[in-house]
Amino acid sequence: MPRVAIVIPAWNAAAFIEKTLESVAAQTYRDFEVVVVDDGSTDATTQTVDRFLKDKGLRGRCIRQENKKIAGARNTGIRASGADLIAFLDHDDLWFPEKLAKVLAEFDAHPDADLVCHQENVVKDGAFVRVTRNGPWVENMYEQLLFEGNALSPSAVVVKKAKLLEAGIFREAPEFNTVEDYDLWMRLAKICRMRFLPEILGEYQLVERGASN
Repeated sequence: MPRVAIVIPAWNAAAFIEKTLESVAAQTYRDFEVVVVDDGSTDATTQTVDRFLKDKGLRGRCIRQENKKIAGARNTGIRASGADLIAFLDHDDLWFPEKLAKVLAEFDAHPDADLVCHQENVVKDGAFVRVTRNGPWVENMYEQLLFEGNALSPSAVVVKKAKLLEAGIFREAPEFNTVEDYDLWMRLAKICRMRFLPEILGEYQLVERGASN
């Protein structure tokens, strides 16, 4: 099995997901599989992903399911993966080529780490907006998250699958929609050792149609 599974939840993403997948195909670290979950799309998302994976010779698959929102899509991807590490990537975000290599090097250098997160550029309509500086790690990370707010970004997180399952993965109840990641990070903070890389290794796309907006 690959060491890392890249879990990509996708909904009506046919027009732009190839750009996201191109950033995966460009990774210098190669021991990964791609698990795209088509969350009830009404466009050609599944066909676009299947064609891309075949054309690029990438190990992976696209799983199609009825719409369960982003938490349910991520959970399907987590369960379907056989890798020890899960790397999240949202369907319109991008990674820089060294992202996985540098994150995996951090895991290798710190075997006690359960989760690694890095910084991201925030981009809107192709223009740089700001840098999202995730973290920092503190001894009581749960209280830091509780009182200071969300300090992690899904597309910047790589985490041990065993810890995700121990924490209970993403809550799929409607009241957690758009804060499902924050809720999970808080639960993980009680059982995980987190590390934060002070490097920008990806781009978060700020879009008007985004659920968070």
